[in-house]
Amino acid sequence: VATPPVNSKLPPTLISFAVAPIEADKVVSAEWKQAGSKLVVLPAACGEDGLPDFAALEARWNLVAKLTGAKKILSAGVLREGGLALALSRMSFGNWLGCRLADTLAATPSALFDWNPGALLLETTDAAAIDELLAAGGFIAGETTTESVITVGSVKLPLEALLAAWEAPLAKIF
Repeated sequence: VATPPVNSKLPPTLISFAVAPIEADKVVSAEWKQAGSKLVVLPAACGEDGLPDFAALEARWNLVAKLTGAKKILSAGVLREGGLALALSRMSFGNWLGCRLADTLAATPSALFDWNPGALLLETTDAAAIDELLAAGGFIAGETTTESVITVGSVKLPLEALLAAWEAPLAKIF
């Protein structure tokens, strides 16, 4: 284990990674690619007891792999801590594209922060892919826009302010 210099501004860090071999042309990144795309959330499949339904989860992920391989998914991101709100922000930052959320999400903004490990946020323009994702339990979260804001009902959250808030905890370190 290497020890950083005493005057280093880097905090102690554990770095780990996993490797899953796949052909590069079957991989998509998380940043949104274009305005006018539909944003579809494919929730993690859980049983009535709240535990993962691994067979259903595998079927959903296989569907996403099939659609991605067929070039029907433009970008994909995971929902983790921070829920859909964080995923929307992170995916917006890449190409500075905003989004307008569906009215159902605007009506229940607390749902934006629900924790759903294993869920995916997907960007697509393909109507057949949207139909397949909806049939698999997905829902339309909104649509990408050229405006650099995340719009939730009548509230507009500028990406510049969201990025500053996201980076603020690291400002003292870097």
